[in-house]
Amino acid sequence: MHYFIGNNLGKTLTGIEKAQLNRLKLFEDYGMKAKCVFTAFNPRLHENAQQFNVSSDVFTIYDYFQNTVDYQTEYDDWISFFQGCGYQLKYIPNTNDVRVYDGENYIIYAHFTDETFDKISYINYFDSEGRKYKREIFDSRGFLSVRKYLTVKQKILFEHILDTSGNIVIEKYYDPEAQKHTLTRMTLNYNDAVYYLNNESELLTIFAESIYKQGDFFFSDKNNVTALGLANTHPDIPVIAVLHSTHLKYGHSAEFGNVKNTYKDLFNNLERFKGMITSTQQQREDVEKLIDEKVPVWNIPAGFIEEKNMMSGMRASAVPRLISVARYAVEKQLDHQLRLVKKLKNEYGNIQLHMFGAGAEHAKLKKND
Repeated sequence: MHYFIGNNLGKTLTGIEKAQLNRLKLFEDYGMKAKCVFTAFNPRLHENAQQFNVSSDVFTIYDYFQNTVDYQTEYDDWISFFQGCGYQLKYIPNTNDVRVYDGENYIIYAHFTDETFDKISYINYFDSEGRKYKREIFDSRGFLSVRKYLTVKQKILFEHILDTSGNIVIEKYYDPEAQKHTLTRMTLNYNDAVYYLNNESELLTIFAESIYKQGDFFFSDKNNVTALGLANTHPDIPVIAVLHSTHLKYGHSAEFGNVKNTYKDLFNNLERFKGMITSTQQQREDVEKLIDEKVPVWNIPAGFIEEKNMMSGMRASAVPRLISVARYAVEKQLDHQLRLVKKLKNEYGNIQLHMFGAGAEHAKLKKND
């Protein structure tokens, strides 16, 4: 099996997730078994996977420990349950939400994802002072996935990630005084043992070592999230890192100290990787020189065109148009596209480049247009 390890799969795709899903299809077309695995806890991931037609080929490391990789969708009738408990329901206009009362006491707020109130998303619980003290979040496939316990200031104190029988698989503890959401400890209950972890990187290490079988390969795609966890696995497990962007800080010299933070864990643990993949031949040469060829580097283009002349067959009267969709940021090097099109004008005078996006570099790109 080939595992493409990323961070998350949302409702929309970033460039890395798009590359992962394209690679997944390519491998399947050639009869090579592959899966996309994501490190982030995401109860909506399988709903998103359906949107991209990859439901059977993606899962998270949490799915693995929850034993829900192949879980079949099943929804409970929560409205009937509330009513059977003798609670009173108040449907919130123009929403899929319900307030639940026990007599005069407001105890529950339930959010559904559909107008028929069949698919539960989360349930909030309130104390006698009207403060939310617990939230239960349900996987898009119907089962209760996590319970979050809150302080009176609505900060998450700890959470329990559950299997489908309600057993606690993973516990996460947070600093309630921190300004940001700060994880302080994780515990994993797995194979009749308890593991005390500092972060999700360590969880990824345990996952990779647990699922690995002889002949498997792991691809580190979201390196700022995945490289360290995979680097810390047993040396016999083959790991290949994929560089999805430039590896050096923009405008800096080619030195180890100038490697982007995104790739720090990769370049600091080079001896652990079987190799790296770059998108261009030039980047391959640059990386080989930087690392003194300590590990193999392969150039595999992000895309290709079979015809040598992309303009062949075009009507003389047609206007050749190039379309670029990207965030207007320095690291995207969109100024290279502008310079390329200016060079092509010598042969294709009416060529056009249409750029779609947003970001800090918009004014600068507009000026160079």
